[in-house]
This record gives sequence, structure tokens and C-alpha cells, in this order.
Amino acid sequence: MRRSIWFFIIAALVLSSCLGSKASPTSTPDAQMVMTSVQLTVSAKLTSNAALIPTSTLTPTITETLLSTTAAPPTLTPSITSALTSTKATLADKAQLTNQSPADQSKLNPGAPFKVTWTFKNVGTTTWTTSYSAKFWSDNLMGSPDTIKFSKEVKPNDTIDITMSFTAPSSIGSVKSSWWLQNADGVNFFPFYITIEVVSALPTPPTSTVTIAPTATMTETVTP
Repeated sequence: MRRSIWFFIIAALVLSSCLGSKASPTSTPDAQMVMTSVQLTVSAKLTSNAALIPTSTLTPTITETLLSTTAAPPTLTPSITSALTSTKATLADKAQLTNQSPADQSKLNPGAPFKVTWTFKNVGTTTWTTSYSAKFWSDNLMGSPDTIKFSKEVKPNDTIDITMSFTAPSSIGSVKSSWWLQNADGVNFFPFYITIEVVSALPTPPTSTVTIAPTATMTETVTP
């Protein structure tokens, strides 16, 4: 661009010189006109060159990074530990219920006392000692002690009868009492229960009295 400007300045001077040589000796070139012509020429050239320069438009790119200020909640794996042993123990203690009297859903009057006898067979490999017991677990105790100790030792394949005394509730409906057999270490190894149906007292049927009419006896008197 500088070379072009100097080129036009020199050309303007040469042109001015030529014009001066052809003019009459009495005429004096106007220096102001020469400079104005040079300025116009240079300005036109600069404008032309500027039009040839590509115009670049800068578009700022703004990248927004969102930072989460709230941390993701940790994944919690629930761990449930029961303070009480409530499942069958995978031990040598094993039992089988062979009989129950009375049967489940027996009907009783409100407040009626009753007894239940369970017969258990030792089908494990350990001997049940008198430190073993039947332990109340849930539902309705129905007036019974919550722990019944074994009355004797029970060797494998032997049986034991456990009898409990209950009192039927005063409310009408189905009632359940749930228990476990428990070893000497306090580990439950066999569940059992009793269910009864408390019903309202049935009216006593009236006693019918049957009166038997006397039988007439006919006596024949024979007159001699």
C-alpha cells in the first residue's frame, strides 16, 4: 500500500511537471490543486484497496459450563439385622409336629379355659435337654406363660408332649397364638401355633318333660 501511495505521488508530480512545461511561461502551477489531486487519488486508491480486503466478522462463542452445586445422593444399600432370631436355624436341632389337640379353628365360648397339647418328634441329631423350651413369639398369649420348659430330655427320634393352658378372649372372632421351639442357646428352630374361633354362647335347648298316662287295669271279678 505504501508503494502504491508513493507511486501516485510521483505520478502526480510528473503530471504536474509535464503540464507546467506545456503551459505558457507566464502561468504558475497551483500547488494546492496538485496536492488536492494527489489526496483524491490516494483516497480513491485506499478505498479501492479496502474494498478488496475481506471483512471478517468475529462471533464470540460463549461456552457455558454448568456446575452442579448439589452432590448426587449416595446409593444406600439397606441392611436389616434382626435382634431376634425368627427363622429356622440351620442347626442340628430339628423337629416335626406329629399331633395337636384340639385342632385349629376349634370353637370356644368367650372366656372359656382350654388346654392345647402338641406332640413333637426330634428328627435332628442333638438331644433336647430340659434347657430347651417353647417360647411365645407373637399374636395373642391368651393367659398362658410366655415360656414353657421341656419336661424331659428328648433324644433323636423320641417325642415329647408340650401342654399349655389358655383362656379364650372375651371378644368374638378368630384368635391365634404363635410360638417357637428354642434351644439352650436361645436359638429358635421350629415354629408352631394354635388358632381358635371364639363364638357367642349357644342357648341351652329347653328340657322337654314327657308325662306318661297311667295304664288302666281291668280286673274281672267272678261271682261264684
